[in-house]
Parts: sequence; C-alpha cells; structure tokens
Amino acid sequence: MAEFDCHGCNFPSTLNEPRCRYCVISRLRTESEVDQVTLLNPVVRTYRSRDLSRLARTIAMAEQLALDRSLYGEKEGEGKCRKCVDARMSAVLEALDKIMANPHDLSPIDGSLVFARIKSSPECKKCSEENFFKLVDAIKATLKKFPLFKQLSSKNYDEIFAARSKPFFIEGLWNPPPKDARLIDSYDLSGGRGKVNIYEQRNNPVPFYELILPEFNLPADQLELLDSAFRVKIEEAPGHARFAYSTRAYSFAEEWYNALLHMLREKKKSTPASSIRRLAEMMASWLTYRLLEPFSHDDYITDIFVAAPPEIQPIYVEHERWGRLETGIYWTTPALL
Repeated sequence: MAEFDCHGCNFPSTLNEPRCRYCVISRLRTESEVDQVTLLNPVVRTYRSRDLSRLARTIAMAEQLALDRSLYGEKEGEGKCRKCVDARMSAVLEALDKIMANPHDLSPIDGSLVFARIKSSPECKKCSEENFFKLVDAIKATLKKFPLFKQLSSKNYDEIFAARSKPFFIEGLWNPPPKDARLIDSYDLSGGRGKVNIYEQRNNPVPFYELILPEFNLPADQLELLDSAFRVKIEEAPGHARFAYSTRAYSFAEEWYNALLHMLREKKKSTPASSIRRLAEMMASWLTYRLLEPFSHDDYITDIFVAAPPEIQPIYVEHERWGRLETGIYWTTPALL
C-alpha cells in the first residue's frame, strides 16, 4: 500500500488531474508493486488496483531504454556523436516525463524525433534509421504493452483504477454495489441517519448491503473545516479528558470539536454557525463508536461479522429479513487494534 499526503497541494487529489497523476506515477515507478494507493485529503481517494503500479513500472522500463546510450548508436571517442546522443536522450526523457502526467497520450515521444530530422550528414541519417528510430519504436511498444493502455483517456483514470472516495474521518474502504446488481429492498435508518439499499448480486448468492450516509455528501468547505480541526496539534490531552466510558469520550469529543470548529470558522466564515454543532456531533460519533455507529441505526441488523484479515474480506451483517449480507466495506487491522 502506498499513501500520498496531499494536504497543501493546490490541485484536486484525483488521478483525473494530470499533475496528480505525475506525482503518483513518478513515485510509484521506483517502488515495488503495491495493490492499493491512497491520496490523503479532506476527501480520501483510494485506488484499489495493482494496475496503477504496473503502469508506473512500465514507464520505468521505458526510461531504462532511454538511458541506455548504446541504443542511440554512439561511437566512442567522437564528440559529435556524444552531443547528439545527449540531446536525443534529453528529448526522450523529457517526453517520458510528460507521459507520466498523461500516459494515455504518447505524442511527446513522436515529438522527440524532431532531433533526428534536423539537417545532418548521410552518416547521421543512417545512424538515426538504424538506432534512434528503432529506440523510439521500442519505447512506444513498451508503453503500449500496458494492458489497459487502449482504455485510458484524459478523464477516466478514476474509473479505470477503481477509485473509492470517502470523507477522511470514515474508516475502511467502501465499495459500491456491483454494476449489474438488482435493487431488492430499500429503507431509512432510524433517527434520519441515512438509508439502506439491498441488492441481489448476479454471481453471488449473498445479497449486497449498501449504507448511504449524509457524510459522503458534505460540502467541500465543511469537510475542509473538519479536516483542519482534526489536524490541530496539541501537546497533551486536556486534564478533563477522561475516556474510561464511551459516553464520556463522546461528550468530550463533541465539545472539543465544537470549540475547535467555531475557532477555525472565525478564519474562513464559510460554514454557517448552525452547522457547527452538527459537524461536531458527527465527528464525535465516528471517533467514539467508529464504523459500528451507522450500523447501530439499522433495527434489522442482529449481528456484525469482521473476518480476518479485514483488508481482504468485507464486513458481513446478519439481517432479520435477508439473512447474511455482504457490505462491501473493508476494515483495516490497525483500526481494530
């Protein structure tokens, strides 16, 4: 798993943004293969696909070809050849640098051929045909070997690499129901907490349980305010913070975040004062009761099952109407400790 702290970045933390793609791919190309990439921000975006690592490694392989001076046809001891190879290598590496931001577009590689078309001697032209043109073709062929290359476009990276988004304070990885699932039941959670949808899965006898919570639709300014409050650093816990009982932990967290949010709101003025208490209650609930809190509002749930290891097996619930249900929510081992 690879994590990127995107706080302070002025660009959206999504692979649909070229500068974000560049940041992620340029780092992954020097790392061992990972099966999950997470971008940390008020909205946490997780890409649960090894293909992202494979794309980065494919570009790294192309770079290795570009760095091999022997493939340019350089002749030892000839300064003219050395300068030519330096210029061509620089052009190819610059092209690959651009491709890290836009892997779907290989036109920068073709642009590097301009150095070979500059008026030169017959010997240089022959060298270009025998070496440089073949090198460029080999680099393009290497990049095209990436299995998903033909599917990539400028705005579908989140879809191709299975992006999952959630507010930063919500634990686990939340997967939506399968695209071909059929809705068979729907009802509201108690206390206006949200909604439940239950789906029949085509290739799975176990129905799919989906939680729809208002947290996932919070306005960006409110998420940023909550994130700022969450990241406020304190040297030590206040003296009145006693967490022996969950009720005390909840009440302290609620008051603490209520105070922090009001304090931070004075700087931004973007969030209505009437929303501060609601946001504080939301944070307190997640910090105190965590992932179990929204399930507690479903009166039909009689049991919750967290299998080990939780990263590779979804949480299951026992439902009075539908029996065992798959939630599509994957918890993490550290969150359980």
